[in-house]
Parts: sequence; structure tokens; C-alpha cells
Amino acid sequence: MVNYYKHVIKLLVSHNAYVLKYAPSHWKDDRQVVELAIKHAPLAFQFCSERLRDDREIVLMACSKKYFSGFEFISERLKNDETIVKLAIESDGFNYSKIPEHLKTRKDIALLALSVYGYIFDYLPNELKRDIDIRIAACLSNGLNVGIFYPEIKDNKEIVLELAQHGKLNYLKAGVYKSLDLDIIEECVKSGISLSYLPSDLICERKDLLLIVLENHPYGHIKNTKHALDYDILLKAISGNSNHLKYVPVDLPFFDELVQVAMEKNLSLSCLPLEYPHYKQVAKTLIARNGSSIYYLEKSCFNDREILLSCLRVSDSSDHDFILSQVTDHQLWDDEEVIRAHLSSHPRHVFDEIERRISSNRSLILKMVPEFEVSIYELSEDLWNDKEVVMQVFNAIEYKKLPKHIRNDKEVLLAYIKYKPNEGTKFLNPELVKDLDFLKKVLKYSPNAYKFLTPELKLDRNLIFEIVENNPCLFKFLDSSFRNDRELIMMIVKKYGTDHLDVIPESLRADKELIWSSVEKSADFFNKYPSTITDRELLLHAVKHYPYTLQYADPPLCDDFEVIMTACKNSGMALKFASPRLKSNPDIVKAAILSYEYAFSDASPFLKEDFMFCISALLCNHSSIHFVNDERITHSFLFKILFKVEIDSSLVKRYCI
Repeated sequence: MVNYYKHVIKLLVSHNAYVLKYAPSHWKDDRQVVELAIKHAPLAFQFCSERLRDDREIVLMACSKKYFSGFEFISERLKNDETIVKLAIESDGFNYSKIPEHLKTRKDIALLALSVYGYIFDYLPNELKRDIDIRIAACLSNGLNVGIFYPEIKDNKEIVLELAQHGKLNYLKAGVYKSLDLDIIEECVKSGISLSYLPSDLICERKDLLLIVLENHPYGHIKNTKHALDYDILLKAISGNSNHLKYVPVDLPFFDELVQVAMEKNLSLSCLPLEYPHYKQVAKTLIARNGSSIYYLEKSCFNDREILLSCLRVSDSSDHDFILSQVTDHQLWDDEEVIRAHLSSHPRHVFDEIERRISSNRSLILKMVPEFEVSIYELSEDLWNDKEVVMQVFNAIEYKKLPKHIRNDKEVLLAYIKYKPNEGTKFLNPELVKDLDFLKKVLKYSPNAYKFLTPELKLDRNLIFEIVENNPCLFKFLDSSFRNDRELIMMIVKKYGTDHLDVIPESLRADKELIWSSVEKSADFFNKYPSTITDRELLLHAVKHYPYTLQYADPPLCDDFEVIMTACKNSGMALKFASPRLKSNPDIVKAAILSYEYAFSDASPFLKEDFMFCISALLCNHSSIHFVNDERITHSFLFKILFKVEIDSSLVKRYCI
């Protein structure tokens, strides 16, 4: 069990190392657990035992991780170890403020700290702050320091140039930039400095600088510059931001090439000028890529059949009303391919004009209704005499208003009975029910048609077996001689279960074969006829299909490990029926928790107070937190962690099942 709990705590710290804070103390002194926690979060080092805080190997591991800021938790002996000090500073420059005073005065350590964290300058000893090398390092690390020390270093062009190359001149006063040398300004541009600081006239005049600016700031405006229509400038601008195309004259000889470049960079249709000769062709391509482009499409384009089809095929059904309402060429509403493109998206929501056209067109009804299950709510009266059409659109007609020859057609009536079983049988007449084959088909869908059988047919065993096999709901209408027929009842139970049997004869309620077949289909048998299950084999078979059958089990069987485990794996709700001994079994309870989020409520109080078992239960299912009695979990940071951690199911199966 110790090894099992070690797996659990390792799994937990691998997802959130700060769980170590709330772990029992012996785990804080476990080298493997602590190393795993540090691997995922170096600051978890602060929660390990005093012994491990003085372990050089553990400390080196923590310091070698990025962003280790827990230098103060290292033992006093190791705080003076130069290797550890340098590693800690490389990991997080702010650790310099926590090192021993005699090490703070060393220039090499101060330079190391500044190279990692420029803001550490404030923590340097005063004698080091005056050192020019230290000040240059501070500027290179943190541009804010440049504004402070620039008067001292401005005459050193080599240093200023290096600062520009590293993008550290962003914090000078705006007026200072005008006095910079051209080569320094060029480096400022290359480093991506804000354009608002630089001399705009120089940037606008210099094509080479403007190209660099566009490389770093593709959203900058170029239309007011000297090179606004230059091929290279436009190509660079549009390569970075296709929106520049909206400012380019269509008559430029290379406009087509710019459009192609813009299309590769997700050109928005709103940026494409309407006067562009190939507007429709480009629009088709853009719409195919992004359905939302339809809202930027010029209205007349919706009358282009190819564009309309493209719009309907790529857009959501919620956009179809908008698309079709833009069409002014109403002949397109009759186009079969347009209708098909519309219906394939959402056949339950049909554009009004499209529905009117379908409901009045025989060909469209016979093609579209079966294929897309379109609901037509109003059928043209001239089609009421059409048998094929009527059979497709029962929801659009009143059956009693159909012409008599259609209404009494066996094929039509059978289709209507299938659509509305109880309503349809009202239209059966004496002539129709004389046809036994037709009546058998009707009985498959409507038990109410049983009354049309003759007294002789109601006693025909072969017929009764045939119709009941197709529709078990007929059982309650049968003659009493069949309602005690074991063979008939077994046939129904094997195929449908007991749900359709209103009453099972008392003589058959103890029939093991019948019960065995029944529990495979539904849990209804024991709910209707509750009795104590003493047969272990039958109970095991029943709980595989319906675990709640356990409530009818003989008490000794509720203490059977295999029976309870089988039931709990299928549904954790079955745990409530387990014996007190098995409610304390960790394997049984974990299986129940995995299949039912509130199963832990039925676990024994002993398990609810076991810290490590509660952790493993929460890994299986977060909802178990409602039933945990250990305050270290319910009233701590651990509670929040466990609810944020998403546990990999394969890990849970490996360690928690």
C-alpha cells in the first residue's frame, strides 16, 4: 500500500508540485517525490524537509531550473557555495538580493545578475553602482537605465551603437533622437523602435529604412510617403498586412501581382476595390476560404450563380437567410443546385421563398423531401391527387381532406399509419381490413388495429406469434389463453425484455431462463416483481447489465467481492448496496468513483478520513471533494489545485484503479 500511495503522491506532484506543501511530512523527506516536484516547479523546493534543503545535489537541481526564486530556503551552509550562488542568479537574477553580503560586492557576480535581470541595479552596493562597466551592463539589460546614464555614455559611440542594436534606446526623450548619427538611427529602425520617436521625414525619404520599418511594423501607414506607389514598398507592405491593398490604385500595372500576394496573406474582401476587373473571380476564392466574407460581398454578386453556390456551401445555415435575401434574380430560387446547397446545410430551417417553390413543384418534392427530410407545411392543392407526393408530405395535409381514391389507397394509408399510428387507424374501413396481409402490416405500427381481427384470427396461434414478434405492444390486447403462454412470453422477453408485458403470470415469475433473458434487455422485471435474489450466478449476470439489481440481492451476496466489483464498475451507485466490509475496500470504492461522481458518499468513514486515499479518490473524480472529511484537503490550497488539475485518464487507470 505504501508503494501505491507513493505512486499517487508522485502523480499529484507531477501535475502540480505545490501539492507537496500539504503532503504528510515523510513524503517531504522522500528524495524521489521531492525531485519530481522540483522538476515541475523549482520553487516546490521550499516545502521539502530541512535535511534535503542541505543536500547539495537537490539544491543544485533546484537552482539549475529556470525561475528558481527560493534562494532564502537553502541551508546556511550552501548559501556560501559559489557554484550554487551563480546557478541561482542565472535562474532568477533577483536571487542576487538574497545572497550573503560578502558575495554582493563581487563585480563578476553583479555583472552576472545584471545580465539576467536589469532591475537588480538598485540592490547593488554603492561602490559598484559608480562603476562604468556596471552601468553599461545595466543599460544593456534594462533600457530604462539608459535614460538615467545616457549623458555619461552618449560620447561613446561604440556603446550607443551596441545599445541601439539591442533595442535599448526606446526610453530616451523624443528630442534626443534627432541628434543621433544616421548609422545609429538605422540600428534603431532595425531593432523595431517605435516610429513616433524617429525623424519621420528621414524615414519617409529613405526607401531602405522604410522597407525595414515595414518589416517590423507591417501596420504602419505608407500612403503619405514618397514611395507610396513603389513596387518594392507595396510588395513589402502587403506581404505584412493585406489591408494596404485598399489604398492602392487599381490601374497600377502590377496590381494583379499585389492581389495574389494579398490573397496569400488572408486578404479581406472588404479591401478589394469593386472596380477591380477580376473582382468576382477573387471573391469566389476568398468566400471558399472564409464564409464570413459574404458580408463584404457587393450585392449584385449574389446574382452570380457560381458565387451564390459558393456562399451557400461554405457559410453556416444561420447566414443563409441573409444570402438568399440578397438575390434579386428570383430564377435562382428555382435552381435545383441552389436549393440543394441551401438544404444540405440545415434542412429544418428552409428559406420561405425556397419552401414555396418546393411545395408547388412535384419534381422538387420527390427529390428534396426524401433526401433532406425537409418539412413542407403547405402543399399546393393541385398536388393533392398525386399519390407519390402525398406520401412524402403528410405533415402538410389533413388526411381526411384528401381525395377518396388517395385516402383509401393501401400504400398511402399504411405510410400515414406509420407516420401517425393512432390517427391513421381511424381511416381503416371494412373493405381494407379484409386483406389480412395489409392488416398485418398495419398491426406492425398500430396495436389499435387489433380490434379489426375476426374472433377466429384472434385465436390463430401462428398469426398471433407473427404479429406480436413485430409489435410486442399487442400483448395486452391478446386473448387470455395467450397471456399465459410461456413460449410466446419467452419470445417477447428475448427480443424486447419485459417492458411491453403489462403482467407476467405468477407461475413464470420464478422461471430462471425468463429472468436471465429479461435482465439482458431491461431492469424492469425486478422493479415490477421484487423478490430476493439468492442465485449468485443470476445476480452476477444481472449486475453486468443493470447494477441497480443489487438492491434485491440476498445480504450475503452483497458481501461478495466479484459481484460488488462488477456492479460498481458499471455504475458507482451500486456501492450503496455493498456490505460495510466492502465499502471500506479501496479497490471497490475507486471503481465506483470512476463510474459515478458521487459514489464516495457511500464509502466508509474510515476511507473518507484517509488523506492519501482521499487524494486518489479526487484524482479519479473531483466531485468526491464533497464527501472528504480530511481538513488538509477541504480547507487548503490543495482543494483549489485538485479542481484545476486535468488528470490524464491513462495515468488514473495506471495508478488509481
